[in-house]
Amino acid sequence: MTDLINNGAASSPAPAGSAAPAAAWPPAATPAPALSPGTMTLPTVYQLPQPAKPAPGSREPAPAADSRPAGGRPARPAGASGPAATLAQVTLLVLAHLPAVYVIGALFDGPLALVPLAGAVVTAALLGWLAARRLAHLEVVALVGVAGGLAYGTTLALGRVGDLLGASRHGWAELLGAAIPAQPTTGLLTPPGAVLWVTAFVAVVLALRARGALTPMAPPLLAFVVMLVLVGGAGDLGARARVLATGALAVTLLAAAALRAALPAGGRPGPATRRGRRVEPTAVQAVAVVAAGGPAGPAGPADGPRAQARRRVGALAVGLPIVAVIAALGTATGAVIPFAGDDRFDPRDHWHPPVDGVELLNPLVRVRSQLETEPVQNLLTIRMTSDTGTVPDRIRIAALGEFDGASWRDDGRFLRIDRTLPAADPPPGTSTVEQALVRAEVTVGDLTGVLLPSVGQPTFLDYDLAPAPAGGRDRPEGIGFQPASGALAILSNVQKGDHYRFEATFPAPTEDELGEAGPATGPAAAPYLGLPPGLPPALLEIAGKVTGDARTPYDKLVALETFLRDDTQFPYDLSAAPGHSYGVLSRMLTGAEPADHRSYAEQRAAAFAVLARAEGFATRISVGYLLFESSRAGADTFTITTRQAHAWPEVLLDGIGWVAFEPTDVTQLTRTLPPPAGPLTPTGGAEQGKLAEPERVQPIIVPRLDDSPDTARDGGSGGNAALRWPFVVLYVVLAVLIGLPALVVLEKRRRRGRRHRGGPVAQVDGAWREARDRLAEHGVSRSKALTQREIVTIVAGAGPLSAAAGPLAELAAMTDHAMYAPAASNGLDPARAWLLVDQVRAGLRAAEGFGGRARARLDPRPLLPAPRLTPGAAPAAGVSPSAMRATAQAVSAARASAAPRAPAA
Repeated sequence: MTDLINNGAASSPAPAGSAAPAAAWPPAATPAPALSPGTMTLPTVYQLPQPAKPAPGSREPAPAADSRPAGGRPARPAGASGPAATLAQVTLLVLAHLPAVYVIGALFDGPLALVPLAGAVVTAALLGWLAARRLAHLEVVALVGVAGGLAYGTTLALGRVGDLLGASRHGWAELLGAAIPAQPTTGLLTPPGAVLWVTAFVAVVLALRARGALTPMAPPLLAFVVMLVLVGGAGDLGARARVLATGALAVTLLAAAALRAALPAGGRPGPATRRGRRVEPTAVQAVAVVAAGGPAGPAGPADGPRAQARRRVGALAVGLPIVAVIAALGTATGAVIPFAGDDRFDPRDHWHPPVDGVELLNPLVRVRSQLETEPVQNLLTIRMTSDTGTVPDRIRIAALGEFDGASWRDDGRFLRIDRTLPAADPPPGTSTVEQALVRAEVTVGDLTGVLLPSVGQPTFLDYDLAPAPAGGRDRPEGIGFQPASGALAILSNVQKGDHYRFEATFPAPTEDELGEAGPATGPAAAPYLGLPPGLPPALLEIAGKVTGDARTPYDKLVALETFLRDDTQFPYDLSAAPGHSYGVLSRMLTGAEPADHRSYAEQRAAAFAVLARAEGFATRISVGYLLFESSRAGADTFTITTRQAHAWPEVLLDGIGWVAFEPTDVTQLTRTLPPPAGPLTPTGGAEQGKLAEPERVQPIIVPRLDDSPDTARDGGSGGNAALRWPFVVLYVVLAVLIGLPALVVLEKRRRRGRRHRGGPVAQVDGAWREARDRLAEHGVSRSKALTQREIVTIVAGAGPLSAAAGPLAELAAMTDHAMYAPAASNGLDPARAWLLVDQVRAGLRAAEGFGGRARARLDPRPLLPAPRLTPGAAPAAGVSPSAMRATAQAVSAARASAAPRAPAA
């Protein structure tokens, strides 16, 4: 019996044609032999199990279950799931990604974007299935996934690798800054496509390599959460759609988890799978667990795979529906209850992608210089058609609604857009009048700058660049759009020959509708109401006097228009002093000298806007070009020249929108009057004699996170304080990700140095603890219920780890001698013990690749408390309770058959 246990070979000859019995565990009664001083002979109980020689006439035993076929392909273990079950798992994981595809599709114009995104999911799943089944090393599997993603993206980008790499770097900013709905371009599809590719690939690999029933469910859930965050409150994704998408995801994940739970234990490779090989439990591992208080006894029918599957499915059938209900309720609550304010949280509200090097000259101060340009330049040709047959009599390049008492500026930021343009947020109000739809085609001539002429509220834009002589200029760097003002800008200067098409709507009210309209109020009108401090009382008095006899709000506006258009009181003179500050307007309206009243479109539009605001109207100044009848080049075509540059005020009327008024006689835009005789006496304040310098306004998009009113009011410090917490969280996460691995490595090094201290007994014991820590990094249990001999036999039967079993057995014998014969410590050799530790480490490193060695170095398990070996738990990776019971029965049967035999002499 002792020989059977110690040497792993049966004492009786094996029958012909049968394999030798597996190595068995030494009985508990066998004492550990003491080592004499000065000798370190390995006792019999630590001799590693050797395969028994076949009996004469018998065949060689079958190869072990962890043998590796030629070619490096992992062998499918016994009991593994068949092709049908694997195909079902992959299919369900692909379907689990479709809710994320549906959610992110809300950001794009039309269903065309769903095709490449869904294709990324399917392709990644197929590639992950092939890689996980045919490749051994996880590092190679990951490399295949990355290469496959790059190949798929390059194919969709039509081979333009530069565009793909640029989209990988700037795609997130473009996706957050693009107007919704956006066109499905490479730059916008790359970020969500990359997320879906990674999650689909990882989910399938986990389904084929991981044991947990819920482990492969994490990637599709992560993809769904990421897409929900990216969409935010944008797009047409309503609360009902979010709930339905969440429900579809939960049902799919429940089905996939139930399928995996119903598979036999061998059908889901566990963490013992290394390099494509599955570490099968051995007899000694099983008996070690039995001896340590693990499962024992005969395995009845209730403990078979079917019973285990029923228990798992039962637990999941209760748990996952609860998770699904909680997820659906959370989504429904999030869709109804906002995070703050009246709207749901949207990352686009706090992110504006920067555009470097694009600045605008204030277009209002350029009106005069264009009118004075000689010779006259043809700026562009525009062809317009309307569904009502009526086209506007002017085109606009900018709308200035912000006045600080010195100058009028642009009233909003430009957003990057594709073809479909977003509506104003908040909208100007509910329109109660007819809206005309205009379709226009523009061919650029000598126009300069970045602003693009348009009309009304543009809803669509398609820009084609003129062919470059040397090539390389096939599309613009980007298009900017101001939803509030309707202004368009190209993010690189326009060039002669550029061509673009746009669609726009503009109100077409009747005279009666205008007469009944009142001033607009609410959030849309708020930025255009009120005046900055410093308004001269004389201007406020003039506004009240001019509009005092008007019966309706519209009559007040007409009265102001007529008042400023009076050429006898305010002569039109293009050579008048420029500017539109309070001082310039005060001199124009209240000056004592006749020459003080001279003005042109810039001052008249500014005076109307200020006086109307004093009466409670929301106003702004538009800059653009007039469409003269004499400029017609066809039935619907107009040629725009520098002689048609103009500025005019606009008023926001309730139920109508922005309506243009004309306080300037447009028949004499280039008229200049002779200079007045005698010196001019300034009467309009200190500012009236100053010529307005051409001013530069802020860049189209300022690279900062939040442009809320609080930020501007507090100088940029208080407004951003509320948004610093995401960066704090990011810094904390990065610190944890970088600091924890460093702390793990340093703590392991500190423990190793501490274990070198003390006497021989302490150093040998420290060497054993160091070896246990290194084994724990490779999945061997650190339970204190396992003895040294049990650990040796576990490692010997662990396949890839068996290379470390030899030096580990010798170290275990030394440890037993140090612990149970401390009086004979003179024979201990601590240097030899630590040399054995190095050999154990070398054996473990030989069983792993570079990635495995890196994971072991950063593995924190040796620093955690040693787990207890409870019934049903395995001491090492890959040892299942059913396998331990079966092996224990085999050992008991071997002992029973050996018991009647006469003991050895």
